[in-house]
Amino acid sequence: MLKLIKEKRILFVYIPLVLYWIVLFIATSLSTESLPKPFVFSDKVAHLLAYLVLSFFVCLAIWAQEKFQLVSRRYFFFTLFIVLLYGIFDEIHQSFIPGRSCEFLDWVADAVGAIIGTLLAMFLIVRIKQKINAGTLLEQKENTKC
Repeated sequence: MLKLIKEKRILFVYIPLVLYWIVLFIATSLSTESLPKPFVFSDKVAHLLAYLVLSFFVCLAIWAQEKFQLVSRRYFFFTLFIVLLYGIFDEIHQSFIPGRSCEFLDWVADAVGAIIGTLLAMFLIVRIKQKINAGTLLEQKENTKC
């Protein structure tokens, strides 16, 4: 599966990331005065979920890219740096939108979501690598028996 993600990264990682990031930017650029209130939970939960998804895709994109190996090997830190920096700019950007505000606790919710999303992506990557390695070891054992 990881091989497929890396081979088809444009389709499975880059396109979803770009589309999601565009939707997220548009959503945070809309005035809350004109938006319906479909959520019954706190806006902090919305921030957390939005940045969880964003960081998941960013993490996969950084891991899957092959041009910058140092960045690819340190995908956890680069993901958090990029997403948390974007969160700061997004909060500042929202201070100029009617009905929105720049709040430190919103950024904290963004950061928590970013950490959770990055950890989920890391878990997926590590788990699949373990299955691949276990399969390779099993295959090697079977080949040495013959």
